[in-house]
Amino acid sequence: RYVMNNVILNIFDVESEAFQSFNELKNFKQTENTKIAQIALVQNVEGRITVKDFYDFVDSANEEAFEGTLIGALIGIIGGPLGMLFGASLGGLGGLTIGTSVDTTEASLVQYIANKLPPNETAIIALVEEKDEKVINALFSKYKTQIIRWEAERVADDIVAAIKVQENLYHQAQVELKAERKKERTQKVQEFKDRIKKEFATLKSKIKI
Repeated sequence: RYVMNNVILNIFDVESEAFQSFNELKNFKQTENTKIAQIALVQNVEGRITVKDFYDFVDSANEEAFEGTLIGALIGIIGGPLGMLFGASLGGLGGLTIGTSVDTTEASLVQYIANKLPPNETAIIALVEEKDEKVINALFSKYKTQIIRWEAERVADDIVAAIKVQENLYHQAQVELKAERKKERTQKVQEFKDRIKKEFATLKSKIKI
């Protein structure tokens, strides 16, 4: 069978089940057909996607490993200003069921999470190599959850593109801030000029020639 590298999103109806499932996944026994590299437990807390827990099967002893991972970069984008921007731009992808594959030409994973993980909802994101989707699907079959897959390579492309957009937004913000400051300085200089003219006019009116 063809091997797929997928990023899997699991959105849970019950928060406690997400935490239970995450702890179970940490004990997953790797096989030739199914391997899990990273898992993250995330939650929408007051409109911001936050990481509740993370586990790297390759580098489990390194607490800083999250920062350099694909999932770490993904959550960094979603938790930033682009998360709300992408969330506002996407709609109409409801009704997905267990094992659903989403065409990333229709919606990137960044967009989907930003749009489909409402406040207080909890999800697990996993980077998986799999020959048979049934193995991962079976792990979550006892929970009320949606399982959606994206090709990892497409997710990586989306992240790189999103980082570029984020950099452009930052640059544009800096340009606009600089222009605004220049405008404020110009206005302040004019205020000083007007005040000086007014002060001298007042003094002139008081001088008896």
